[in-house]
Order: sequence, then C-alpha cells, then structure tokens
Amino acid sequence: MTGRFTGDVDEALGLYQQALARGARECSGPTQPRHSAVPEGQLRHGWRDYEYRHRIKERILVADHGLPMWAGRRADGMILLITAEQGIGDQIMFASVIPALAQACARAYGRLVVEAESRLVPLFARSFPDVLVHPAKLHMRAGQNFASYDWLEGCGGADAAIAIGSLPRFMRQEFSDFPAPHAYLKPR
Repeated sequence: MTGRFTGDVDEALGLYQQALARGARECSGPTQPRHSAVPEGQLRHGWRDYEYRHRIKERILVADHGLPMWAGRRADGMILLITAEQGIGDQIMFASVIPALAQACARAYGRLVVEAESRLVPLFARSFPDVLVHPAKLHMRAGQNFASYDWLEGCGGADAAIAIGSLPRFMRQEFSDFPAPHAYLKPR
C-alpha cells in the first residue's frame, strides 16, 4: 500500500484479513470484531461477525438485567430492552434502527425501552416519542464494566434485551432494508 487510502476495497480487505490472521496467531481468541463481510455487501455475515465484540475481554459489559437475549422474533405484548453497550457515536448510528423496530413492536402491542448514554436521553426521547428512553447506569468495579438495571422494574420491566449494536443483525440484513432518505433524529 502506498501510505494513503486509494479507495481500493479489495486491497483494504486483503490487508484486513492479514491483520486478522496475524492477530489470531499472536493472541488467543478473537481480538477485534470481524467486519470484512460488510464492505463486500454481505451484511448478514458482517453483522453475525460483529457479534464477536461480545467476546473481547476488555469490552465485556456485565449487565444485571437478568433478561434473555432477544433472538429477533417479535411476540404480542413484548417489551424489549435495548442496552447501550456502545460509545455515544455508535449509539447515535445504531439508533437509526429504532423507528422501524418501535413500529413493529407497536403493531404487536409491545414497546421498546431504550437505555442510552445520559447526554443522548433528551435527543432520543424527542426523536422516538413512543419509546421509553432511560439513562444508562454504568460503573467500573475491580477493573470490570457493569451496567445496572435497578430502574427497569419501575418502568414496567422487560421480556428480553438486546445490545443496540446487535439490532442491525435482525433489522438490516440487506441493503434494501436501509430506508432512504432516513432522518431519524430530531434537533430541538
């Protein structure tokens, strides 16, 4: 590579595969999420591989909600908790899925509860008026990240949970699943 990005996706993917192979030899287990399939247009595989982020020891977030992980099936009356688990920028990006998921839940007489970084709560509450948005309660203990959900019962509880970064795996499997245009956040 010449030192500057030339837009050659095949070259970039080849270098990425080399880095993954080197990382696999030098470390035990996956060290980074594997995203190589997404630029190739293989969204289903890319989102599946993106789930490897939950195996990265330094990124593991211990949650006390005790809920089963949502497997993408909607049930009548289901209340789904979407957990923050990502940084603020990724929460904004992955929130693009919330309007479609909220509509699907409403059709099945269910609803969403969205946990968000506290600075995003007013924006998300304004943008998703049919969704309960609650600030994340995160803390570090003995070098481990924890998320507390002692607030959830007071909000009516939930039946299942999913990390916000995992939503596209169920809602954006094909490029045609991306609405265009798609303005989903409402400024003041």
